[in-house]
Amino acid sequence: TFKKGEYILKEGQESRSFYIIVQGLVRVLRQGKLAAELPAQSSFGENAVKNGGITNASCVAQSDVVGLLTITKTDYDNLMTDMLEKEKVEAIKLLKNIPMFSGWG
Repeated sequence: TFKKGEYILKEGQESRSFYIIVQGLVRVLRQGKLAAELPAQSSFGENAVKNGGITNASCVAQSDVVGLLTITKTDYDNLMTDMLEKEKVEAIKLLKNIPMFSGWG
């Protein structure tokens, strides 16, 4: 958890996590200027996790208490791989319903 005014991420720093806001409000700053305010159920940090680990904004707790669910890069990569595999399985099931592809699998 973070208290109001505490930095969760600082622009330009390395980050290996993706965050989902469980409770509270987070202010997003780019070059010191307000870019967004993110309420509970929003997320941030995905760009750093996907694109090399460098944050493109600062994120500051705006509420008295901000609760976060933190997903590491390793867990994020595993989730994405699992999702892609499930999508692939569903696509193959769909294709098998087409006579031309019925023998796949």
